[in-house]
Amino acid sequence: MTSFDSVRYIEKTKIYYEAQGFDVPYRWAHHDAAPFTTLRKPLAKSRIALASTASTYPSKLLDHRKVEARSNEELPTKLYAEDLAWDREATHLNDRGSFFPLEVLQSLVAKRFIGEIARRSYFLPTEYSQRKTSQTDAQLVLQLCQEDKIDALLLVPL
Repeated sequence: MTSFDSVRYIEKTKIYYEAQGFDVPYRWAHHDAAPFTTLRKPLAKSRIALASTASTYPSKLLDHRKVEARSNEELPTKLYAEDLAWDREATHLNDRGSFFPLEVLQSLVAKRFIGEIARRSYFLPTEYSQRKTSQTDAQLVLQLCQEDKIDALLLVPL
């Protein structure tokens, strides 16, 4: 794979499910109405939060597939997703900044491109149930965003 090759997630997932012997091929989530909206104020005056599909602790310690909010001042130097499905040829977990760009957001605040960063970030490790993702995890993240008065959420999937 060269640095210019795209990752063919749909094809890779189809092949993976076929190899596992599933009778029905994987069906990607499809929503006729997406809950996206236009910002109500300029980005330079908006509070931005980060959300990641990684976890803040190793899966061996706890049930890692729970939504979590963590203070940005107390984030671990490493995030975890070793036991979850993601493309290990395209990326790695050794550089937190490459998949959790908090420092980039901080530089954008300093440049006055965005207003501020939320005091907490959200973690919703990959969940293989579309129903649980939509009906439980997404609702919890929405509730956290409302509590923290977030104007925009940047989801950075691993």
